[in-house]
Amino acid sequence: MSRTGQVLLSILLLGICVLLFMAAYERRSEEEWQWPSPEARAQPFLAAERLLLAQQLQVEHVDSLTQLQSLGPHVTALVPANRGYPGPAALQAVDDFLANGGHLIIESEPLYQDDPLFDHLGIQRSDPDDEPDFDEDDEAESDDEDETDFDLDFEYDDWADRYKRPLRPLNPLSPDLLQVDWPGQSAPLVVSSRGGEILSSEHYSDRMLQGWDGVRLLQQRRGSGWLTALNDISFAENWRIGRHDNAEFLWQLLQTGDAERVLFFRARNEGLFVWLRTHAWKVLASVALLLLLAGWQAMPRFGALAADPEPVRRRLGDHLLASGRFLWSHGERRRLLTRALLHARSEMYRHQPHLRLLDPMAQAQHLVERWSVPPAAAQAIVSGDAQATDAIPFVQMLRACRQLHLRLRPALASSAVEAPDE
Repeated sequence: MSRTGQVLLSILLLGICVLLFMAAYERRSEEEWQWPSPEARAQPFLAAERLLLAQQLQVEHVDSLTQLQSLGPHVTALVPANRGYPGPAALQAVDDFLANGGHLIIESEPLYQDDPLFDHLGIQRSDPDDEPDFDEDDEAESDDEDETDFDLDFEYDDWADRYKRPLRPLNPLSPDLLQVDWPGQSAPLVVSSRGGEILSSEHYSDRMLQGWDGVRLLQQRRGSGWLTALNDISFAENWRIGRHDNAEFLWQLLQTGDAERVLFFRARNEGLFVWLRTHAWKVLASVALLLLLAGWQAMPRFGALAADPEPVRRRLGDHLLASGRFLWSHGERRRLLTRALLHARSEMYRHQPHLRLLDPMAQAQHLVERWSVPPAAAQAIVSGDAQATDAIPFVQMLRACRQLHLRLRPALASSAVEAPDE
């Protein structure tokens, strides 16, 4: 094949490869959802803040209600729930802020939690009496807003599914959406509201928003300022402010007080002790009571503890006396006497060894002549046995044995006390 033919064949093969590639592959874009930034997770109103900054409003943060005391007109403070327990100084600062012409937007705490700020402002909270009246089909049409924010079947890879779906047609019967007729608006505003506590007040309200369950928003004139109390402010949070007319509704609320400066309140972290006092005070009280009882049990009551008594130590004579009484009470007199005679004879042989060489008669005679032992007792000592079972002969034999011991051992005799004759 010529050189020209080779070039043409190569071009033909290259064109076929390009056609096959174009037929098998296509170029397209694909969205990949990313987790919110740490800043967005830490600041739930970050999107609202940036929206207000774009509208040339000043945005600041406060961590204590006492910072509102010196502020006045054209200042709006947005105070969400979970604000802790404001003290008297903070409550007085709120009153001064309203008196100076400020606009306070506050969200109610859950019913199971005390709300000192609402109580101070004279706003009552209560449970809704009835359930929402809407069909299952209606609920399905707006499930992008009806789904609870706290999904128990949450999957790590599906966290953004509800935000990927396009907004479905609005259902006016949805319990999580409000139709708000606001002055100056050509059509009702559609606002996200999950409901919650029903609000009421003895003060006159310039504006009230009703949901299926009752009043969800109260707006009152307080002094020179405005007070807006609502039971749910989630429409202004990051994930909801871009839906429906939530951003427009927030803007209209801020225009009530001609806001030029908006303060977002975030309660400072008051520490573990405050959290335990709020959520686990019963456990703390139980632990304190147990510690008190344990200390009461351990501490000495009625003065110092008494020392343990010394153990009773008995002498050898006490043990012998107890043994003798035991044997006497059980009729073992002969056994006692035999042991006493044998012991006396062994003492005699120990002090006078030469007596072993004498016959028994000579030993008995020696006892009578040398140590004045009665003849009968001398015979019994030498023989080591006696038939004295009566009390008197028994006592006489034992006395003879004792006298022999005292004469054989002068040291013992000097410290012994003679027993009285019977």
